Amino acid sequence: MPTWLPLLLLPSVIGAQVRIELPGATPVELAAAQRGCEKALGRERCSVTGEVSAGVRDAGPKHQAQVRWRVDPPTAQIRFSTRTPAGATESESRQLTFTEGDEVSARFEAIGLVVAAYVMGRSFRGEQEVATSPRGPAPVDDSPRWATDLLFGAGPALDRGGPRLSLGLRGAFRPLNAPLFLMIEGAAARRFDAVDVMYGSGGLGVALWLSTPWPVLDLQVHLSGVAEYVSVTATHPETGERASAGRLRLGARLGVEALVCPFDNLCVVGGVRLNSLHPAVRVEILGQAQGTQEVLGIDGVLGIRLSG
Repeated sequence: MPTWLPLLLLPSVIGAQVRIELPGATPVELAAAQRGCEKALGRERCSVTGEVSAGVRDAGPKHQAQVRWRVDPPTAQIRFSTRTPAGATESESRQLTFTEGDEVSARFEAIGLVVAAYVMGRSFRGEQEVATSPRGPAPVDDSPRWATDLLFGAGPALDRGGPRLSLGLRGAFRPLNAPLFLMIEGAAARRFDAVDVMYGSGGLGVALWLSTPWPVLDLQVHLSGVAEYVSVTATHPETGERASAGRLRLGARLGVEALVCPFDNLCVVGGVRLNSLHPAVRVEILGQAQGTQEVLGIDGVLGIRLSG
């Protein structure tokens, strides 16, 4: 064996240990086998004994070599056993034949070197299998576990007159190891015009977190069921008397939003939402039409998100 080979492979077997069993060997022969093994693996990595064990034990070295002798010709039959991470034992055999002129100490030193070469080969093959395995660990989803959004919104109110402005709070929680969130939200909105229109809404749905090639930019698509209460208040121009009426609307909301996250737990949220709420609401005051809240509507939102 080239003298540089043990030095080349030694980093791959740091921590490897082997027990060499040589039944009937003398103390000098045991020392020679240990010397040969340690030349390759290093000090205190080889255990040499004249006793025989039943097998590779959990508390013992990972590798074991049992040596049996044949006299004619002088032959060492070596049975290697290795304990796998799963707790099973794998076995291999080697045969080493000597000439009559070989010194006894040289024979046992050669046995130690062969055992060390086996241990290094096993360790090297194990590293290659890990490096080239086509199946790695399952990817870990890195989207946040929870998120809280404070949202400012704007969109059309009635089909005539000024827009409505809204303030909303939204919470989301990811129960599974997937970028899918359960989402609950609430918002209040108002149209500031001659006819005062107020909105209160709540929703429950799911949101899908989508990563992009840009580190600070992500997308979110959400779908939720929505309940909205529309309240209209008007003041009589002559008497000053105020009157109000309301209507509950039910439907769904689909939203697409961009998330710009300069920090791990802080994002800027912006997007658009399409609302489909029934029924349409027609507003009349003193018999004069003031406008209609249509079934389909669209609004935009901008806000901040805290997540973790």
